[in-house]
Order: sequence, then C-alpha cells, then structure tokens
Amino acid sequence: MPAHYFVGIRMPKQVHPVAGQFQQSENLRERYKAIPHPDDLHVTLFFIGSMDEQKLEDLEESLQEAALSHRPFEIRLDRFDFFGPKTGPRVVYLGLEESRPLQLLQQDVTRAVGRSLGLPPEGKQFTPHVTIAKKRKTDERLEFSPEPLGPISVSVQSFQLFTIHPALNPKYETVRSFMLGS
Repeated sequence: MPAHYFVGIRMPKQVHPVAGQFQQSENLRERYKAIPHPDDLHVTLFFIGSMDEQKLEDLEESLQEAALSHRPFEIRLDRFDFFGPKTGPRVVYLGLEESRPLQLLQQDVTRAVGRSLGLPPEGKQFTPHVTIAKKRKTDERLEFSPEPLGPISVSVQSFQLFTIHPALNPKYETVRSFMLGS
C-alpha cells in the first residue's frame, strides 16, 4: 500500500498541555475515537494522501522553493472550537487567530504541491486549526461552545512533509523539514 503524506506545521511542546487540558476537561477521550498523540499536534497546510514515492524528490524541491520565499512568523492559538453541531461535533480543535503570513504560506504550499504532483488547485477554504479529537464514538448529546483561550504565540520557523503510519502512536513521521527563508 502506498504511503500517505501531508504538509503541516508541527506544534511545539508548549501547546501539548493546553490540548491535554481541553481533552480532559471536555471528556474527549471517552467521547472520541481519535485523540492525537501530543507529538502529532499540527496545523495542516495541505493533505496529499496516497503518493508514489518516485514523486517525492520533485515535491521536496517545490516545497523548498515555497519555504525560501517566506520569512519566519508568529501564529496565535486563541480558542477551543469545533466543526459540526455543538451537540455532537465531528472534529474538536484549537483555533488560530487570522494570520496573513499563514494564509500566504498555505497558498504557496498548495501551489507547490499542485505543480509537482499535477493536482488541481484545492477549492476548499483554509481554516487553520490544531485537531485535538475526531471521530465520535458516542451518540451522547454534547454541549460544546467555543471558548476563548490565552492566546498562545507559536513561532513558525519551518513546516514539514509528513508521512502517516496509522498503526503507530505517534502516527506522523517527518520526512523532511523546510526552514523558512530569512
């Protein structure tokens, strides 16, 4: 079976306890099947899926070019939030403040992946987030509401190309890290 890949920004250890606090206070381990390992916390820039490893070199070159055209920047996690109805959301996450540098990086990563893999441009809206739970395992009626948080500043110096190992924990292995230009 071919490996699956995605491009993302790995979250630093300072985010781990915040994710853990919400996972515990909202009882997410009992309510959701997929609770990411702390080392797997990330912001997805582009989900590639299955990819022939022969295309890896071209992809890495395109991503390196994209990385060099961006300066390091800060993002800020600012809320606990979710996708789906508040009585049973399908994904629970830590949300980010709007960030022009992050939006521009995501657009360039999307173009780089499309160019090197021959994929059409993604039409989905980019909603940057750090997933802390997904795939409900109960039908219990929940009462989630978005909640502001700290904000927590995270310095973005690089982004990563990850491969996915579904049977392992942590599941996401860095294939290559791309340092942003200075």
